[in-house]
Amino acid sequence: MSVKISLVPIFICGFLALQAAAQDYSIKSYAFLGTGCPAGSTTVATDAKNQALLARFNAFTANVGPGVPISHSRKNCDATLTISVPDGYKFSFNHFGYYTGYSLDKSVNARYNTYYYFQSDIAEGGGNGNVTGLSSDLKYISTPVSPPVWSDCGIDATVIVDTAVRVSNTANRSGSGTFNYQQLNILPDSFTWARC
Repeated sequence: MSVKISLVPIFICGFLALQAAAQDYSIKSYAFLGTGCPAGSTTVATDAKNQALLARFNAFTANVGPGVPISHSRKNCDATLTISVPDGYKFSFNHFGYYTGYSLDKSVNARYNTYYYFQSDIAEGGGNGNVTGLSSDLKYISTPVSPPVWSDCGIDATVIVDTAVRVSNTANRSGSGTFNYQQLNILPDSFTWARC
């Protein structure tokens, strides 16, 4: 006689346990610095539990075109976050979400990327994407992260999230383009938790 055991309840219980652990984390501090987020240009809001962070950028715009200095074609922002980590758990990021706006002439390209790493480690994980004109849109972009890079176990972790965009008109020197990061969202579903 054979017995079939469903593993679904086991997986569900394990998932719920990890989610329960996630309820104990918090974003303890944050700081933003870069050409796309100079001092005083970023407005940050967190929820009541300090588990979600929304950063609204007022200066994170890269542009290119005739007469535009080459230094304007690339902007970046480093977000330094301190995360409290529950005992017996570690975390990685699985994606980052952004509200963006862009307007690109024909063959003008914008390449964007986000990478993160922990202050205690040199390994990094991240993702990137690009859009090529002729194109204009206001768009929410979710950037998947690979490979996962894990925090230390059960202690506060300082993590740097580095976001950058470069706009290029090398394929159309007379073309112009603008790419604007409007808001960064780091929400509870941005985290992946694991026992350690």
